[in-house]
Amino acid sequence: MPKLEVVGLEKRYLLEEGDELRELVALQDVSFTVAEREFVSIVGPSGCGKTTLLMIVAGLAERSGGEVRLDGRPVEGPGLDRGVVFQEFALFPWMTVLENVCFGLEMKGVPRGQRLQVARRFLAMVGLEGFEGVYPHRLSGGMKQRVAVARALAYDPEVLLMDEPFGALDAQTRAVLQQMLVDVWAQTRKTVLFVTHSIREALLLSDRVLVMSARPGRIVGELPVALPRPRDPLSPEFAALQRALAEMLGGVPVGLV
Repeated sequence: MPKLEVVGLEKRYLLEEGDELRELVALQDVSFTVAEREFVSIVGPSGCGKTTLLMIVAGLAERSGGEVRLDGRPVEGPGLDRGVVFQEFALFPWMTVLENVCFGLEMKGVPRGQRLQVARRFLAMVGLEGFEGVYPHRLSGGMKQRVAVARALAYDPEVLLMDEPFGALDAQTRAVLQQMLVDVWAQTRKTVLFVTHSIREALLLSDRVLVMSARPGRIVGELPVALPRPRDPLSPEFAALQRALAEMLGGVPVGLV
């Protein structure tokens, strides 16, 4: 049984145009699976519905048709079996770093002593030892996303969903956090579904890359990435995968950073 299964997913919106309503199809017949402990990325042109797809899997947006199943169970809304990391720095500003990471554990009813221990372990994993008492407004963008990753992993979700989490960061910080994520994934081996507009990022991180078409968004191809980690983006093998993925995208402009 796949860990995560998306079957015939559709998303339609009704748009007002004067006195008339027009239907906009954002996602059409989207189907794919993600195996347990697999890292899968989704790439595609802007506006193809990547984020909408991820929000439906997270239970944060309604679907118009189809089904999402996690461990064989239908997903009908948000839940602690899915951890989500957004592109925006979605931390609670009134909480310290440690309190932010403890939040999901508290929602699960984990005793205070245990949740502090777990939160500190994940903060160490993302390189933020010593920042437990700091508030988010004093952190850089990269540090905020490290906290967000630690928070999403600390309460031990079945699947980690990541929506362009490094898209708002500068290139140097982004490269550092990509390597951090590879290291954290190697330690936790969580099932990950990762949305990105970057071919390079998808190939650096993933076991497999799914390709979406322009709207209405559909899965139009997939590319296994069999290169050992850590990956060298300057190697001929990596360059060949970049070319193959670009060809699958049909020349649609997608980032290479």
